Amino acid sequence: MGLPSQSGARVMRRGKQVKRGRRSTVRRKRGISPPVVFVLLAILGGSGWLAISMMTGPSAATAGENTTATNSADDTRMSLPPAGGESMAANMPSMEELTEQMDAQAVTAPLPDPEPLAAAPETDRQTQSVPTTSSDARRAFDDMALAALIDQADGFVRQNQPVAARRVLNAPLVEGRLDNAQARVIRNRIAQLNESLVFSPRVDPMDPFSETYRIEPGDSLARIASKRELAVDWRFVQRINGIANARRIRAGQTLKLVRGPFHVRVDKSDYRADLFIGPPDLPEEWTYIRSFDVGLGESDSTPIGTFKVRTDSKLINPHWVNPRTGEEFMADDPMNPIGERWIGIEGVGADAVYEGYGLHGTIDPDSIGDQESMGCVRMDDESIAIVYEALVEGLSMVLIDP
Repeated sequence: MGLPSQSGARVMRRGKQVKRGRRSTVRRKRGISPPVVFVLLAILGGSGWLAISMMTGPSAATAGENTTATNSADDTRMSLPPAGGESMAANMPSMEELTEQMDAQAVTAPLPDPEPLAAAPETDRQTQSVPTTSSDARRAFDDMALAALIDQADGFVRQNQPVAARRVLNAPLVEGRLDNAQARVIRNRIAQLNESLVFSPRVDPMDPFSETYRIEPGDSLARIASKRELAVDWRFVQRINGIANARRIRAGQTLKLVRGPFHVRVDKSDYRADLFIGPPDLPEEWTYIRSFDVGLGESDSTPIGTFKVRTDSKLINPHWVNPRTGEEFMADDPMNPIGERWIGIEGVGADAVYEGYGLHGTIDPDSIGDQESMGCVRMDDESIAIVYEALVEGLSMVLIDP
């Protein structure tokens, strides 16, 4: 609801001032003021011109000068008797005329103009009562809040609490409260933290996604992943522990395990795939891990929606048939367009109509960041290897956003 006009309120107050002047005029009409009494006495005493001279003395002349700022002197001064021998009584203004002339002086006397005085307070009140809502002001607050958030995270890092630092940085990211530039800054900082928290053998006791495992006799990485019910491929355990040969692990050796599950969120507008970890059905609780550049389908053919990694769909060095031409590419064929990894995905719910899509490698790295596939999401060899090891069939989600 709009505020009432403040300037209008002042105009009304000015009107009241004029009305008060007129009410005083009425009171003068009802009684006889002292100057009028003096005139009557002067007439009775035969001294009419004395009364006239006193009425038009210095004070009356001064009033006439004041009124000439806005009115003609002829409108406010009393008429003098004409030259000649006419009687003073005949030319003397009547009682009513004297009263009207005095009232005219009272009403038309210049009053201080209130507008210049009222303008400054009105501007001040409007400035104070109307909050600033420009996008620049909101953006400035966002940037200040982001800077404070980064300072808080850096404080946790200095205190050797990287998990707490990741947590405070992750919240505004997954909640979508950052613009593109701000989100890029936060992703980079979290990814740096995850180089140690996720992709190194170091285990932080505060990390809810990692744990320590001591290898037992007869163990293999695949057996450990199954025994500990990890929602990752055993090759991910090999990667984060820096194990060059998976067959050369030994009993008593300590390993770092990351439980998973991991998920991927593709941002088509930015040709980017983000890796997250967390419960499959609660994306708002996911924790960001890192990002990868991707290629997309020609003519914007990569579908938007919610997908899940399809069971029995993850393949290494796959055999592939081009669905358009029927051309067949055997395993180990260096000309196979889908590269060395394939992860099939299937639509969920209303998106179940989308079939045959997947995440895969490419033999054309220059196509990353462009639209050249048949609708699938392309990654370079290193990126698709990490994603392949992190995602699990039937559990990991793939969300594709516009």
